[in-house]
Amino acid sequence: MIMLKVVMAILILDSIGISLYGQPGQPVHFLLMLLTLIYYLLNPLPSLFWMAYVHYTIHRSEKRLKKLFTIALIPVYLNSILSVASIFTGWLFYFGDDNVYHRGPLFVLVPISCFFYIFLPLMMILWNRNRIRQRDLLPLLFFALPPFLAGIIQTLVYGLAITWPALTISLLTIYIFIQSRVMNTDHLTGLYNRREFDYYLEDWLNWHSKKKKLAGFMLDLDRFKEINDNFGHKTGDQALIKMSEILRKSFRSNDFIARIGGDEFVVVLEVDDQKEIEGLLERLQENMAVFNKQTKEPYQLSVSSGAGLFSPEEEQNLSEFFGELDRLMYAEKAMKKNNTV
Repeated sequence: MIMLKVVMAILILDSIGISLYGQPGQPVHFLLMLLTLIYYLLNPLPSLFWMAYVHYTIHRSEKRLKKLFTIALIPVYLNSILSVASIFTGWLFYFGDDNVYHRGPLFVLVPISCFFYIFLPLMMILWNRNRIRQRDLLPLLFFALPPFLAGIIQTLVYGLAITWPALTISLLTIYIFIQSRVMNTDHLTGLYNRREFDYYLEDWLNWHSKKKKLAGFMLDLDRFKEINDNFGHKTGDQALIKMSEILRKSFRSNDFIARIGGDEFVVVLEVDDQKEIEGLLERLQENMAVFNKQTKEPYQLSVSSGAGLFSPEEEQNLSEFFGELDRLMYAEKAMKKNNTV
């Protein structure tokens, strides 16, 4: 939303400024200087917030994002100082007696700072591509392409004003991308939802690796109704959030994790053999044990699970496979209730 508002402001300033170029009079000169100053102050912000969006999309950490901002804001501060100074020095821009806009001798620093904020997220995306879902990778990479190319052309061909319209196209792409994520994400936990789970399985059947096998985990939070009844639904929601955090910690960053029901979760990933499944289940149990030991919450977390390997060569389809995992999960849950496990 910040990117959208800033780009709208820049487009308006750009349009007004271009319409006033060459108009005589001191009031026009003063207005052009003011509009251009604001224009230059806003210039690096869309790229800066794009970098922040990419960083948070990859790492999902506000703490890391704040650390990034302390360093990333340095070019913004330098740009602001140079922009204000240009009113008196003409370093970045100036207007002649005919009120025609001219680039200053240090103008090249402006596109360099914007390109830096675009180039760095591209490197982040490519470096962390294994942590980003395949279907999300293309929209993230595409965002930078129109403004990057338009910025190069506008820098080389004086008089063109195509960068910000190009960035508007990119914003439309990201808007559609965000809307898609909202539709396919559980609002409480931030995990994927049942709709995305169905899409994921369909995609896997079409694009799966021949060398890997699909592993599935069906997980149900134990005694969730008791948590809601004894401590309230707000505490129950908090328990689901804590469980989702444990799942993220227990599985790999590119594994598919979804909340598909009230207290039901599913994890889907590609593995080499059964031993990987056993290792991941052990890690999940260890992380829950650590949480239960350290938590100050009035409840303990545990899950009943059904896990297994799916092989495309077998006649069993994915729906039957996850149906079997669901049966195993409820069988374990029933045994726990009967105190046999």
